[in-house]
Amino acid sequence: MLWCPLLYSRDPLPIGAAGSIVIDPNFGSRILRVTDANTDAKRPNQNFQSPASAQQNNWNTASTNFYVVEAGGNFLIYDFDPAKMTARLRGNPDLKWRAEPQFSYSKPNLLYGIITGSPEFQQYDLTNGKITILHKPAGCVKLDSSDRGFDPSVSADDNRFMAVIGPQQDKNYLVYVYDRQKGCRWLNTQTGEIGGQWGPKGITQSNHFLIHDARISKSGQFIAMVGAGQAPTIWELDTLNVTPCERRPPVFVP
Repeated sequence: MLWCPLLYSRDPLPIGAAGSIVIDPNFGSRILRVTDANTDAKRPNQNFQSPASAQQNNWNTASTNFYVVEAGGNFLIYDFDPAKMTARLRGNPDLKWRAEPQFSYSKPNLLYGIITGSPEFQQYDLTNGKITILHKPAGCVKLDSSDRGFDPSVSADDNRFMAVIGPQQDKNYLVYVYDRQKGCRWLNTQTGEIGGQWGPKGITQSNHFLIHDARISKSGQFIAMVGAGQAPTIWELDTLNVTPCERRPPVFVP
């Protein structure tokens, strides 16, 4: 397909304050401004962004809630009316999560995250503000005091949860999975060891690396992992099969 930039207007749009709507001059789409310099009254002039990973689900299933990430690690939840094209700030819940949680793929009121300190999978219910502890990895595998939880992702049926554990990005070494029925399972990418409460245990023959990012597939059957500057590696969760990709396809398994 040939795309000619000269066919489209490059003139800047006159965008107003949060709540204002402009019309895209090329496609006629409505664009709502959600945040501005006054969104966080306690910390004015903040920058806001969507999650760093496009795979992270920051919208609920009904398209009535979403979150934005604030500079410094906070995240703000919004109520959204898709018919009226309006957004209302619900608030900044008192959660000790890493800034990029994930909405459930099946239940519009549930948001999942992991505590950054001593890793702990949690569930947050938007309807009543209730926080539920789902699982503590330290009960399954020995962790160092410096280990933190990162990159939470969830299967489409809300049954399997994944997180990366370690001291920091590009030095993390553990892909950790919690299954509601079966319990825990993990892969140490630095040593190649696989263990946990279900599935075969042993040492993989794949290349060893430290983790830049990892995600679980919607089916809950695969984990896609990448080390810094490396092509993806795929772990078939119910097996010892850990397969490096020879080329660089789209990183995360659908």
